Amino acid sequence: MQIFLSIRKTMPSAALARQSPSEIHFQNGIGWQLAKHRQQQPRTRRSRPTAPSRNRIQEVSHATLAYRLDLRQENTMPDATDTSATDYDTDMQTIQNYVQAVVEAKAKIATVHLSAIDNFQTTVQSASPAEAKPDFLTVVLKAGLKMAEKAAVSAVKDATGADLGPLVDLMHGISDEIDRAAKAAQNLAVADWIKTVRTAVTNAYAQDQTGSALRKTIEDAYKQNDEGGRGGYIGGIQNELTAMQTVLPPKTELLETAMYTTWISQNFNNDCIDGTGIIYVQFADDSTFSSATVLAPLGDKIAGALNRVMTGAGKNQLMDLDVVKKVCKGNDCMCFEGNNVVRKAASSDDTQTFLSSADTWKLATLFSTPA
Repeated sequence: MQIFLSIRKTMPSAALARQSPSEIHFQNGIGWQLAKHRQQQPRTRRSRPTAPSRNRIQEVSHATLAYRLDLRQENTMPDATDTSATDYDTDMQTIQNYVQAVVEAKAKIATVHLSAIDNFQTTVQSASPAEAKPDFLTVVLKAGLKMAEKAAVSAVKDATGADLGPLVDLMHGISDEIDRAAKAAQNLAVADWIKTVRTAVTNAYAQDQTGSALRKTIEDAYKQNDEGGRGGYIGGIQNELTAMQTVLPPKTELLETAMYTTWISQNFNNDCIDGTGIIYVQFADDSTFSSATVLAPLGDKIAGALNRVMTGAGKNQLMDLDVVKKVCKGNDCMCFEGNNVVRKAASSDDTQTFLSSADTWKLATLFSTPA
């Protein structure tokens, strides 16, 4: 058709009239045949497609539309390499795991610490107000708390370099609660005073028991960082999580031993020979072990309690206890500090050598208690 139209346009009408059909065919080839063919074919009205044909068109149209929608969806889908959503979910899970580890560590420490306080209360509840003043008891109870922190928290911090902030804050908070409870219970009997302190300690452990407040604090801090800052922040949380999962609760015996030895030390009056607040170990002239006692208020009860918990606390002999010791062979005595540095020498070199010997110390493993 294009060829035919171009021929009609370039040939004058008169010239076209003078030429025979064969000449036009020869000169213009297929253009004439197309024109002739159209002249010979009667013009008919274009029929509408039958029902099957219309259905086929609709099927094609629908397929085309679906294809275009697929393309549109592909164009609006997130880039497959964009992992920001996945990273966010992973970071939130890391925070949740960390908070759960903190909650579990707190619960384990609380169980041990409160049990140690209960046992200590049973041992000293018969003490008179003069023997166990609130400020005195405060120091004793804090000794147990410090031992819990040392055994459960400081050991992991030193080994890993982690901060373990929630546990450190917990220990400090409990220490403050002990101080407040001591001031509020000045005129109570010893047993009631310890109960008051125990309640305060229990409440301190129970704060944010589910960890929801801690989790919100961490998540808010995380969201304040940009993408780069979040990576570093969550890396720190991951390190803390790894360290927190290694926290083990201290043994109850360890905390009790700390409290009983502090009870003894708090009664020391700086006289290691005739004074109080010491343990006294006696050997006979023939170098055999004779006896060992606690020279302090409720000495027999404290001695009995130490016999019960010493081994569990890793104290295999009386000389392992962190208190001032008076050790004698016959009538010749010497004194040792809590760390077994000589505080007062013996009169005889032979006695000094015997009483300073590790082999001698192994002979005194338990206190002598009334039958």
